[in-house]
Amino acid sequence: MALNPQLRDILTLFRDLSRNNVNVEVYDTAIIERRPNIPTEEIHNYLNQLVSLEYIKEVSHRPSGANFRLYNITKEGIKALTNQDLK
Repeated sequence: MALNPQLRDILTLFRDLSRNNVNVEVYDTAIIERRPNIPTEEIHNYLNQLVSLEYIKEVSHRPSGANFRLYNITKEGIKALTNQDLK
């Protein structure tokens, strides 16, 4: 599936921040800080879309009361970017 430019941009940020490691957790706030021109709500919508595509997954051990979410890029997410880079 071809990603639209906005989803590709967010997924590329995950790849860069995690250094292609599916075990490295990325804060949603790190994504928001790096894209100040995109409203926070819109970024959360992109994150939800990437989760539904199984390109990222939310980490389940988030501390209670935390005002952030943690995500991992998945092998499928890395593969999707690699396939698009080859085109």
